[in-house]
Amino acid sequence: MFSKAKTTELGLTETFEASAEPAKRAAPRPKTAREGVPSLISADVVIRGTIESEGEVQFDGLLEGDLRAKGLVVGEGARIEGQVVAISVRVCGTVEGSIRAQRVELAAGSLVRGEIVHNAMSIEVGARFEGNVRHADDPIGETTVPAVEGPKRKDGKPAVPAAAEA
Repeated sequence: MFSKAKTTELGLTETFEASAEPAKRAAPRPKTAREGVPSLISADVVIRGTIESEGEVQFDGLLEGDLRAKGLVVGEGARIEGQVVAISVRVCGTVEGSIRAQRVELAAGSLVRGEIVHNAMSIEVGARFEGNVRHADDPIGETTVPAVEGPKRKDGKPAVPAAAEA
């Protein structure tokens, strides 16, 4: 070990110390699923079944089944046929099935066929959506889908189109 003193322009003394021992550094803290990098599923992967992740998922392959994750990005060439449940979903590819998420983004060039239950949603110009969409305060925790009732007459009976009444 050695020390070296240096006088600065202002007359202050700086001391430098060096040691032959290797510097002790704190061991890197292992990343948890909550703070880790997203799981990447590449375009050449085909999965038939269910995917569950406590973290973020970037999906670029083909999934015939359900996907549940904290966050999901469906890549441009990706296709999911099943149910998607996540806090945040960004669709750039194709989803045929239902999406239940706090936040749903449909990017330009995406295609969704099915039902979307969301708390917040955005659709970019060029995105395609065919199906039903419904707002819910808690789309992930909601387990039942409310029945949709048609219009009613003043007497409380279901309204019937005029052509059907004759």
